[in-house]
Amino acid sequence: YEFDPREAVRSVGRMVKEGGAEAVKVERAGSVMPSIRALIAANIPVMGHVGLTPQSIHRFGGYKVQGRGALDAGRVLSQAKALEKAGVFALVLEAIPSALARRITRALKIPTIGIGAGPHCDGQVQVFHDLLGLFPDFLPKHAKRYARLGDVVTVTIKEATTFSFDSMPLQQNRVARFSVHNDFTPFLGIFASVLFMLSTKADCSVQASDMILWN
Repeated sequence: YEFDPREAVRSVGRMVKEGGAEAVKVERAGSVMPSIRALIAANIPVMGHVGLTPQSIHRFGGYKVQGRGALDAGRVLSQAKALEKAGVFALVLEAIPSALARRITRALKIPTIGIGAGPHCDGQVQVFHDLLGLFPDFLPKHAKRYARLGDVVTVTIKEATTFSFDSMPLQQNRVARFSVHNDFTPFLGIFASVLFMLSTKADCSVQASDMILWN
C-alpha cells in the first residue's frame, strides 16, 4: 500500500469484502498519506499510527523511543495533526514520551491509543503475550509480567507428546514434526491451540496424534 493508492484500495477492499475487516490501521504518515486519503475516500475507516512504527524499525535502528528531542517531537506532532486532517478515526501513539503523548492527545479531537506512551492517552494497548509471559526472553519496559505461561506451555506440551511412535499406524504419514527449542517458546501457544482444535473437530481427517512436537 505504500507506493500505489489504487493498489492500497484494492488490497484493503479485499480485506473488507472477503476477510470481514471493519477498518485498517496504517503506520506512518508522509509518503503513505496518498494511500490513506484514497482509503478514506473509498469509505474504508483508517486508524493512524505514529511514533515507533514497527514496520519501520530498521530505519529507526531498532525498537527505540521516538519524539525525544524538540525536533523529533515536532515531527511526530505534525504527523498526528496531518493524519487527523486526512480523516483517520483514531491514532495509535507508540513508544513516545508521556509529555508528548499528552500534548498530542490535547491537540487532537480524535481518540489516541497509547502503547508505551504514558497514561495521558484516551486508551491503552497491552499485549497479552507480555502480560502472561509467553515471550520469556523479552519484556517491554512499559509492560508488567503477571505470569510465566510460556514455561507452563512448554512443559505441558513436552509431557503430552512423550509417547512411542511404534504404536502409530503406517497410514499416519501426514505427521507434521516441529522441532521445539527455546527460540520457539512464544509459538507453543499456537501449537497447543492447533492440537486442541484437531482433537475436538469431529470432521477433521487429521487426529491430534498426527502432530508431534519433539526435541
